[in-house]
Amino acid sequence: MLKTLFLSLILLFILSFIAPPSFAQHHISTLMIVCPSLSNDHRIPDFKNPNCEESSFYTLKPQNRQIWVKANLVYSPDSSIESKPMALFWAGKASSHIYLNGTLVAKNGDPSTDKKFENPGKMDFVAYVAPSLLRQGNNELVLRMSAHHGFLNLGAPLHQLSIDDYSSPKLLLLKHYWPSLIPLGILLLGAAYFGILGLKLTRPAPYFFLPMTAVFSAGQLCVEVMRAFYTYAYPFHDVRLVLILLMSLGFGLCLFGYILYSLNARFGRLLFAGISVLTLTAIFTVQGFDYKSAIALGFPCIASLVVSCLYAFKKRTNAPILAAALLIYISTLIWAPNDFLDIYFFYFVSAFVFFLFIQQLKISEEERLESAQEKARADKLQLIIDQNQSQEESRYLTVRGASTTELVKISNIAICKGAGDYVELILTNKRTILHNETLAELENILPSSFLRVHRSYIVNTSLIEKIERKKSGVGVLTLTDAGTIPVSRRIMPSVRERVESIAT
Repeated sequence: MLKTLFLSLILLFILSFIAPPSFAQHHISTLMIVCPSLSNDHRIPDFKNPNCEESSFYTLKPQNRQIWVKANLVYSPDSSIESKPMALFWAGKASSHIYLNGTLVAKNGDPSTDKKFENPGKMDFVAYVAPSLLRQGNNELVLRMSAHHGFLNLGAPLHQLSIDDYSSPKLLLLKHYWPSLIPLGILLLGAAYFGILGLKLTRPAPYFFLPMTAVFSAGQLCVEVMRAFYTYAYPFHDVRLVLILLMSLGFGLCLFGYILYSLNARFGRLLFAGISVLTLTAIFTVQGFDYKSAIALGFPCIASLVVSCLYAFKKRTNAPILAAALLIYISTLIWAPNDFLDIYFFYFVSAFVFFLFIQQLKISEEERLESAQEKARADKLQLIIDQNQSQEESRYLTVRGASTTELVKISNIAICKGAGDYVELILTNKRTILHNETLAELENILPSSFLRVHRSYIVNTSLIEKIERKKSGVGVLTLTDAGTIPVSRRIMPSVRERVESIAT
């Protein structure tokens, strides 16, 4: 298990630093003069109006209004740059007309003072810039923009404005997102495998939540990658952000549900409902969709870490390794909440879900082996029908204590209770004898009329009076004049079937 954790953490570390190629890097000065516009006059203003103010590109908010923006571009050409065509790169939620040194160089939709006259522009576009329009030294860049469409009021609706070597915007986005197709395939294959496996089980909850984490991760991945294949008008960006938020929320809650069920956490449904309400409340409270999506992921993941650590202290199987993986995952999310969703998410989440797949495969194999062992124990009960009671009643067990040795009639033994390296033999007359053997060793010695119904108990099936099942799935056996003992959940159906067959 430690080897699996070590290899998975190395994979997480390597993938988290595979950063995709970035957009053009020659950005225009972010310090700009912004003037509101109340008319649709296409003439460039002088930017001396008292209502004009200084701002930066990333804090511009053209929502529900039209504005004029002036920026300065310092251009220092050299031989390498002059030989290449230049282009203006734009990414933002607005319609815009862009002027370079007084000449209109790009139209991205048609801005207006009124929604009904605005033609929404593309979220991402590139416009060729003729070399003759660029002057050595200072260049004046002017934008007329508006954003009357869409239903979200974003804190930072504009993402990029730069001039660099010409390149297709789709090609740039494909370079940005294409590596995500590999983890996308892994997530979809994992989701399909565990989804099909869950349909075959009587308790499919862990196998439902785990593939759903992969489905939501793959869904978010598809929504992100869609930007590279489909050049959409800026109003659709709101829909895309909401879809990303919903996918993040689905991933976070399914991860928490998986942790609760895989660790058999107490009050699982109550905890799940509480974290769901808390997460939704926080999402509606904070501003900014990057932070909303980070909360949608972060709150359920932090709750998962707390639950995993709690059960790790209780020495629950698999809890420590889950806690370690969650700690690394959450640390990355806190370290870079904005970059996480754009750069690290595709790789880190895919590796994290892949790690959970590996863990679940190990758990499934352990459960299969345990189920096979318990089935063998249940089959042992079938031999009761063919046993020769008279022969068994004449058999004796040599009981070795600390300082004594005695023969005990096997038919007088009601219960064998494990006590470390010893076994407590509870006789039908309620006398208790300490036997110097383990429960597993005694199980191999006793005749088929004795059945191991729990990790700590072997019972004399001839003394079974009744069997009851609790709501939790575990059972309780009542023995004649010997009290009650628990029955494990897995072997409960077989024990109940055999007891009913004996009774009839």
